Amino acid sequence: MKKLAGIVLPLFIFTLIIFPQTQISLSTPDPTGSIGDRIKVKIIIKTSGEIDDIKFKFSPGKFELISETKTVKNIDKNFSIFEKNFFISFFKTGVFKVGPVIAVLRKNGHKVETRESNSVSIKIISSLTGKEKDILPPKDPIEINGNPFFILKYLFFLMIILFTGLLIFRKLKRKKRFIPENYIQIPPLDEFENRIKTLFADTPKDKKKYKRFFIKFSLIYKRFLTLYYNFNAEEMTSFEINKAMKTEENDRKIRSKFEKIFYTSDLVKFAKHIPSESEMTNVKDDIDFIIETLKEREKLEKIREEVGNVSNSK
Repeated sequence: MKKLAGIVLPLFIFTLIIFPQTQISLSTPDPTGSIGDRIKVKIIIKTSGEIDDIKFKFSPGKFELISETKTVKNIDKNFSIFEKNFFISFFKTGVFKVGPVIAVLRKNGHKVETRESNSVSIKIISSLTGKEKDILPPKDPIEINGNPFFILKYLFFLMIILFTGLLIFRKLKRKKRFIPENYIQIPPLDEFENRIKTLFADTPKDKKKYKRFFIKFSLIYKRFLTLYYNFNAEEMTSFEINKAMKTEENDRKIRSKFEKIFYTSDLVKFAKHIPSESEMTNVKDDIDFIIETLKEREKLEKIREEVGNVSNSK
């Protein structure tokens, strides 16, 4: 028994030293809001590990991520406390779940730990009353008492990662499809133009069908952005796409046109907005401007390439 204790006890102390103790807490001072309100969501991470940077990722939800603040780091005795605020908006009424948030803790650019927060519920109504505005402040993280069994959750988390990786590998293996040798890939801009013409040739006359129309519309322009700019727009919100476009597209007019299109599309899909005839015309004009501008750009690039080839041959 003493021999066994001599082996287990040092191993137990070793695990307490190696693995940092980390807590993550998601809260909001605005559990009730109305459609279109900027609702603040705060995330606090308290860790004993040597962490210098944290990356956050929201789980998908029925809200739009409007903006976010910088991550603030404070030191409290032997712990580092990271705080960050996100601002989100909803475009329909109901009770919605926000979170969990995945936090990747890093040091010197390398991942050290991944944690998942709790979720919070937010009630969205058509308008707020004075009573509903009387809200409670967010709760502070629970004090860490150094439970020696916290190592078990890391082992459980490792098993989940291995199992998930196996499922993804098998899914990707099944997805491999046979592509004929004579298969011709249509250029993204040509495909986009053709699908837009087909869609807008059948603009709905019944106002109840506008939502379905804009859902199809968003699928078309998100696929185009994914193929043309090489980022996964199909899995992004409008806010995330606008953020990515700032680095992928230098033409401010094109970015501005897309922002207007995203805004109108989101209003129709999430806020039951019925666009007027002039709004529909503006959306079509903006799309036509984007297509013509990009086509003209491609023509100029092709001419420059041909001129360069002629110069090199001489």
